Amino acid sequence: MLRQTSLLAAAAVLHLAGCACISQSECQYSDWRAVGYEDGSLGRPAHDFGTYRKRCADHGVTPDFGAYQQGREAGLIEYCQESRGFQEGSAGRSYASVCPADSEVKFLYGYHDGRTLHELESGLRSTNRRLRNHEGRIKQIDFELAEKTNALIGVTTTREERLRLVVLATQLAEERSTLKSEISDLLAQREVLQAQLATARQELLTKR
Repeated sequence: MLRQTSLLAAAAVLHLAGCACISQSECQYSDWRAVGYEDGSLGRPAHDFGTYRKRCADHGVTPDFGAYQQGREAGLIEYCQESRGFQEGSAGRSYASVCPADSEVKFLYGYHDGRTLHELESGLRSTNRRLRNHEGRIKQIDFELAEKTNALIGVTTTREERLRLVVLATQLAEERSTLKSEISDLLAQREVLQAQLATARQELLTKR
């Protein structure tokens, strides 16, 4: 079984996958079939092997491409499934066009469903984040306006200071008005996104 590699091979797989610097011992003793399987099961592009070959050439070692390719093809069988496509899409990960034609259709079917969910959920999170920021800024503006109002009526405030405070208060009031208008737009946008997300989830339940 491909997953049942030696500890050395498994360690090499993890190191090769995560680091561009490959040691001589890794080049010599890695289970290249296991490395290929790991890359295939993670949907990594075939040109990753070129990186391994280049790094190992620095150590005078030629990786076993046949074993690597054999493992990668087995890994792609695991990766190129509709359910995996959905996982990748819903996580917002990119697809490197690695699946063979006969399995790519079902992978992309799941991937597009997952990607749609991801984009709607991301849009909703972004809208909620902007709403929180706007609401927080309005609270800050209200505090600053209260401070300036108190300063305006202060007995020690000079005429020049009052004029300056009036200008600042006007600017803050205008900013507050703009934020309130944007909040109305964001609330409407959130309502649309929530409805679209609910519809998308319901459609997925019907499909699966």
